[in-house]
Amino acid sequence: MGEGGGLTGVKYGSSLTTGIRKVISIKMSGARGGVWEGGDGLSKIPTGPQNRRGQVVRANDDDVRERLESELKDPKNFLEYFLPRPLRKWLFAAGVTSTGLGSVISFSQALSEHKPFDTAGVNAIGLLTFSALLYYDTISGQKRVESRKKVRDRQIQMGDREVYVDQDGATVTRLKDVDLEWILKRLERWGQQDQMPFLGPKKGEIVKSLVLEHKPEKIVEVGSLAGYSTLKMAEALLKLDQIQGTSAREPRIITIEKDWLWFLVTSRFVYQAADGTPEMRGMVRVWQGDAISKFSEFPEKSIDFLFLDAVPSEYLSYLKSAEPKLKPGAVVVADNAGIFAEGGLRDYLDYVRTSPKFSSEYIESTLEWRDDVPDGIEVTRYHP
Repeated sequence: MGEGGGLTGVKYGSSLTTGIRKVISIKMSGARGGVWEGGDGLSKIPTGPQNRRGQVVRANDDDVRERLESELKDPKNFLEYFLPRPLRKWLFAAGVTSTGLGSVISFSQALSEHKPFDTAGVNAIGLLTFSALLYYDTISGQKRVESRKKVRDRQIQMGDREVYVDQDGATVTRLKDVDLEWILKRLERWGQQDQMPFLGPKKGEIVKSLVLEHKPEKIVEVGSLAGYSTLKMAEALLKLDQIQGTSAREPRIITIEKDWLWFLVTSRFVYQAADGTPEMRGMVRVWQGDAISKFSEFPEKSIDFLFLDAVPSEYLSYLKSAEPKLKPGAVVVADNAGIFAEGGLRDYLDYVRTSPKFSSEYIESTLEWRDDVPDGIEVTRYHP
C-alpha cells in the first residue's frame, strides 16, 4: 500500500503512526546502528542523511562508517578520556604490587619491632582496593569482548557484516556498504517487525519477475510508501542491464507519492540505495502529488509498466487517468487484489476483467508478513 492509505484497521493502525515516527529519522535499527543515531530513532532529514550538526552526509562517508563501527567500541566517558584502559590497568596493577609489598614489609616490621599495625592496615586496605579495581576492570573487559563478539555475530547473521580472508590469509569481518541490497533488507526487517504495509518479499519477487519478463522502458508506480516496491523494481532493472549489457542513466522508474511524509521517506531510501549502488544512480525519480494530476505530465503512449499500490478504492480512477499514457501491450499490476477483491478493488477488477481493452489474470500469493492470509496481485495487459 502506498500514498498513505488503504488498509485502515487491517494493516495500518498504530503501526503506521509508529512507523512514520521511526522512519522520519530513518528506521535503521539493529546491530549496525543504522544510520545515524543507532537504535530506533532518526533525525529529521529532508533530502539526505545528516549528522548531529545538521550537515548532509553520504552513506559511505568515513564519519558515518566510524559511527556504525562504534558499536564495537567502548563508550567514551569521563574516566575513559583521562585514564584509557591500558593506562588504567597498569596503574591498578602497580597499585596492587606496591601496596602488596608495603603490606608485607609493614606487617613484618610491626611483628618484629612490636610497633602498631597502623601502616600495615593502610597498606592492606590499599591492596584490597586496588585488587578489587583491577578485578572489576578485567571482568568488565572480558564482558566487553563477549558483547562485541555477539554484536559481530548478530551483524553477520542479519547480513550487515561479511566475513572474508584478507591479504595475509587471516579471516576477518567488515561492515557491508549501505547499498540497494542493504536498504531492502532493512525495509524487510522493519516491515516484519512493525507489520508495515510494504509489498513484502513474496509479492516483491512476483513483481520483480514481471519486470524481468516484460523489460519495460518506463515504469510508473502509484503509491510508494517507503519505497520498498520501488527498489524491488529497480533491482529487476539492474539485473536486466546486467543481462543485456546496458546501463541507461535516464529515469526509468517514476514513483508518485501523495503524502509528503512518505515522499520524504522514499526519497531518502532511494538516495541511500543509489549512493551505494552507482549503477542505480539516475534510475529512479520520486514525485510528490496526486497521481491523477501527475499523469498529465507524461507523453501519450509512454508508460509500459504501471504498478498500483495505493488506496484500493482509487485504483480504477488511476487506471482510467493513465490509459491515454499507456503503450499498447503495457502491463498494469495491482497489489492486494486478493484481500480487497470484494471491497475497494471490486470495481477495478470488474473493469479490467470485462473490458475488451484488457486481458487480466490473478496471481495468488499471501499478505505481506502474513503467510496465513491469502492475497495476490492482478496482472493486466492493455490492448486498445
